[in-house]
Amino acid sequence: NKPPAAPGETVLGFMVDDVDATVAALIEAGARITVPALEMSEHRLKLAYAADLDGHIIEILQTL
Repeated sequence: NKPPAAPGETVLGFMVDDVDATVAALIEAGARITVPALEMSEHRLKLAYAADLDGHIIEILQTL
């Protein structure tokens, strides 16, 4: 077995219905927002990035 990825080594992505609500829930759970929610209208996406309590990167995506 391989050891788990080091913090910052991988990105775990989630498609969600509401990026803003998910960001709020992550903040409440102690995550640090590294890229605030932004819209990429050319790609019809809204996204944000966070780091969990251990420093692992979380990508949150919403289809617009």
